Amino acid sequence: MIGRAGAGVGAAMACLALASCAAPAQLGRVAVDHNRMVARSTDETTLLNIVRAAHRFPLHFTALSTVNGNVSLSVSSELTIGLGDVLDPSEALLTTGVSTNPSFQAAVLASEKFQRGIQAPLKQDLIAYFLEEGWRDAQLMAATVERIDVEDPAGKRVGTIDNDGRAGGPFEQVLCAYDLERSAPSRPIVLASLDRLAPSPAADDLKDLIALLGTEGVTLDGERNLTYERPGASVVMVQRANSRCAGVDVPALAADAVLIPRFRSTMGVIFFLGEYARLGLGRQEGERPYGISNCYTDLCEPEELTTRPLISVREGSGRALVATQFAGKRFYIDEDELDPTGPDRHTMARSMQAISLVQQLVNLQKSSDELPTALNVRTIN
Repeated sequence: MIGRAGAGVGAAMACLALASCAAPAQLGRVAVDHNRMVARSTDETTLLNIVRAAHRFPLHFTALSTVNGNVSLSVSSELTIGLGDVLDPSEALLTTGVSTNPSFQAAVLASEKFQRGIQAPLKQDLIAYFLEEGWRDAQLMAATVERIDVEDPAGKRVGTIDNDGRAGGPFEQVLCAYDLERSAPSRPIVLASLDRLAPSPAADDLKDLIALLGTEGVTLDGERNLTYERPGASVVMVQRANSRCAGVDVPALAADAVLIPRFRSTMGVIFFLGEYARLGLGRQEGERPYGISNCYTDLCEPEELTTRPLISVREGSGRALVATQFAGKRFYIDEDELDPTGPDRHTMARSMQAISLVQQLVNLQKSSDELPTALNVRTIN
């Protein structure tokens, strides 16, 4: 009987071991739940700042800087064994449970470094990166371009096209008639030939000086030429063969005009999206925001010549992908935007892409010590 009892204890321990194997799956669900919580929080705070901008209120930025807490796993088993019974671990009653007690700390993003970052104009190499990643050029132009300087071939500015988000204006015409493309790499400019600098040791000293300074874009080629190449990629505006919008006129510009995009800051993007949402909410009587074309090739089908809003923020109690409260009212992005096959699929806004763009731009200004830490896990058997 002692041997049978010992075997029973062994069977019970085996049951506990089997139950413990289920722990990773439960802990995985806890990790996913926390990820979803952070996503909801980030989406709502981003929308809240856009709504603040729509009402011309100041913006405030926070981030979850620390995620602490315990995850406790409890496992128990009950196995009843009679004197004449055959031991069967599958008859054991197993009970497992997971409890969490997380705590979060929100960091206020208001340092001088962060503020300078979100107020600095976006660099062209960043826009070129977004284009390479597959972002639609019309979306990027609408959200990030503050104005377009029109220059003659000699580089003299002869006009300016402001992006105010309103339909029927010259910027909408540019959106329909021009593409934003990554430009070809610039050719290096020869600043000096070291062979012409005598004596030779002086040239070597100059080379060491250049290496010491580490001037970005300055290099010494194989022919001992001191060259400069503009660092980073750039973007250019190229006129399309055909307009990608139905019923929108081509802008009246000189045939040799050169269009130079001037980009907003991250904060400027948020304020623009707020103004765009304000127009969509009907706050400006008789005015509406322009749309973004669905056409991204030279030849498009008729349904692709339609336009969709850059972002659509609604007010009320509808079903939402993300919602927030401001001044006692509820603002949200409609859940219908998830349906890519509905009757309005060619005119439905892509608001979550605008939310994503803002989040990526803000994240570029965060320092590494603002990233969340891992959960502490405690397992109890």
